[in-house]
Amino acid sequence: MTTSSSGCGRSSVMGHSKPPRHRDGFSRLHHPVFLAALRSAASFARRHVLRIAELLASESIVARRYVGALGGSSGRESVVLFFVGRGRFAREFEVYFREDTGRGIAPAATLFRGNLVQYLLHRARLAQEAREADLVAHEVFPGALAGADGHLHYPMLQGSLHVEASIDRQICRMRSRAQRRRARDLLRRGGYREWVEHGPEALEQFRATLYEPYVRARFGAWGFINDPAELRRLYASKGYILFVAPSAGPSEPVCGALLLDEGSGVVAYFLNGFSDAGRRDPARIAEHTMALELAVMKHAIERRLLRIELGYTRAILSDGLFTHKRRLGGDFTPQAGSPLFCVRVRPTRRAAIFARFPLLAVGPHGWRALLGFDDEAPRLTKGAWRGMFKSYRQLGLWQATVWTNASGERRRDPLGEPAFRSALAELLDLPGRIDFLIDGEPSESKR
Repeated sequence: MTTSSSGCGRSSVMGHSKPPRHRDGFSRLHHPVFLAALRSAASFARRHVLRIAELLASESIVARRYVGALGGSSGRESVVLFFVGRGRFAREFEVYFREDTGRGIAPAATLFRGNLVQYLLHRARLAQEAREADLVAHEVFPGALAGADGHLHYPMLQGSLHVEASIDRQICRMRSRAQRRRARDLLRRGGYREWVEHGPEALEQFRATLYEPYVRARFGAWGFINDPAELRRLYASKGYILFVAPSAGPSEPVCGALLLDEGSGVVAYFLNGFSDAGRRDPARIAEHTMALELAVMKHAIERRLLRIELGYTRAILSDGLFTHKRRLGGDFTPQAGSPLFCVRVRPTRRAAIFARFPLLAVGPHGWRALLGFDDEAPRLTKGAWRGMFKSYRQLGLWQATVWTNASGERRRDPLGEPAFRSALAELLDLPGRIDFLIDGEPSESKR
């Protein structure tokens, strides 16, 4: 007796196909794709119910006003921001639209605190506050304020890196030529070694000598350090430490990572730390960062894993962490549990704000880039703009919208808007289109 398989997936015995089963119509419900979709739907429904319950809890929603010069815009006109959303996201918002790398923004006033029912009673007053702000970030929830000129924005993205069969192929996935060159040079020199430890003392060494000093040195008062008790619980359930040290010399690690085994061929690159974070030596820090990332990649390849989760990233295209993870070859999706915000910017401030904070927004057909050309910002050459835009190409963008405030003779300055336009057109060949809109005028006013 011989058994073969036909192209449609039905088995055949001695040349006779088994008759299709039509008795109850439910056999196909056991298909893995359907079961995965069912589990996803159940998870979404559970998150939705928990979210509504949280919105109804006492003082779960806050509205805050912020005033400051953002994104390194020292000396520029202050920007008024207005946040409405669940209180647990307020601090992240303060770091999200931060003043500079080391400092978030401080609230000028808390204008509302209550639950969803109380919010509905105060919605008209909050709408007036929103009209007076330059930038509004309003969480989307039942009964929330909406505006026709708002943009849907997931602020929390999950970075993910596909694991290749070899470290050479993994390096080929990197989207930066300079990144690939540094990685190959570091491997060729063989200057570092890595090892894994599982004991509780490894976590304490990682926390005390690498992770916490690094966070304090780099982020200062705005740095967030995970609760030690929570870290120990997480570590005990699925964590281990990957240490990296120079091949020659002392065996003390110069960097390390807390990795989490998520199962199903996935490892999460959860936390990292460096021993020399306070020395302010950019070249050494960059080398140690690359050594640690290569160690994580090699570890995943040796274990034949499928994916490395790179963690949370701000959905701001100019964000350093977002740019770095893109260059490593990472792909991005909204993080599970990320809130959805409606972002609105005053028409006369869109060019300046989106120049400082180029956002990734949700469009009808996919990702949409919200960009700005600020004519008052320092001039850049076309080559500099190309260097900024080239990492946008791998994001799967569908469309881009650019607001510009250049006018008069300055519109024709070769180092002004023409250089910006030319670089963007050369590097972004989008399925949708690139719209240039005039700041301060209706959205239909195109240039």
